[in-house]
Amino acid sequence: MLKELIKRAWATGASDLHLAAGYYPMVRIDGSLQMLALPEERQELHNKQEYLVADTGLSYGKRLTGADLTAYMEQILQPKQLRSLKEAGEVDLALTLAPQIRCRINVYKAQNSPVLAIRFMCKNVPDCQELALPPVVQSFVNAKHGLVLLTGPTGCGKSSTLAALIQKLNSEQHKHIITLEQPIEYIYPEGLCMISQREIGEDTKSFATGIHSALREDPDVILVGELREPEALRVALQAAETGHLVLSTLHTRDAVTSINRILDMLPAERSQVQAQLADCLVGIVSQELFQRKNAKGRVAAREILINNKAVSNLIREGRAHQLASYLQTGGSLGMQTLEASIAKLRREGII
Repeated sequence: MLKELIKRAWATGASDLHLAAGYYPMVRIDGSLQMLALPEERQELHNKQEYLVADTGLSYGKRLTGADLTAYMEQILQPKQLRSLKEAGEVDLALTLAPQIRCRINVYKAQNSPVLAIRFMCKNVPDCQELALPPVVQSFVNAKHGLVLLTGPTGCGKSSTLAALIQKLNSEQHKHIITLEQPIEYIYPEGLCMISQREIGEDTKSFATGIHSALREDPDVILVGELREPEALRVALQAAETGHLVLSTLHTRDAVTSINRILDMLPAERSQVQAQLADCLVGIVSQELFQRKNAKGRVAAREILINNKAVSNLIREGRAHQLASYLQTGGSLGMQTLEASIAKLRREGII
């Protein structure tokens, strides 16, 4: 039943599938949340509150119950993951169905009932051209060492952008790359790089532990799924300072907020972190997705901050708030504000 629901949702072109007690199965299509129903079925769904999927006999249109969700959960979780759900209240995993369907699943509890949030991932790793990544962003992976940050709200394509940058390395350079992910999302094809993909909770205890370990494993590049813990940030900065290129994400809207978030994560070491960040930051890309005006799908607007002497001085001196005005005048260097990127997409009639 769950696998059929996932296949059905994937066939609609949805980015996400949400399953919760008391609700119909819901999908997110081009950023909008709606019931899982084909257009011709939607009126019947509203009239009868139930419809049958052709050729399966499965009643997808009814409101889900806690028993339904418990059954779904038990279909996909291993004993260790069930224990983790019971102890922590949530668990992450990846699931591959038919050759082309791969998804990331977060199972969590709400009012003592399981809820499933399912994010679909492209089976094929996206490339930089497909995502329209500016050349200056692509050039970040040419840095010998330092920190590259991808930021933005949940569901803005940070993981896809990181994957595209890793794949660019994989197709152009001979590097050893270690990824630390929760869960592993994209599976990279054989290329020029040696890529070791490690899953948090399975292959290593935490992001911080994984980065510590990576420093002894001779990587050129370390991808950290998210800098969410102070210790992980501390070790990531150390890695970026000592000859490794570190790529990671933050849930922040823009470059200034990202820098302030990093400083706030280690308040007792603020001066030291300012100096480290000033020295090792390569660049920050903050992005949001917008619905295309005359086509299906969404397109990314991006703010781009490139670290240079002036930017480094502002960070070191604790004047990150002044970066906003610097971004507005750094166009000749490849920088841009999110607002300028949005305005450009509107002028070109894309959104």
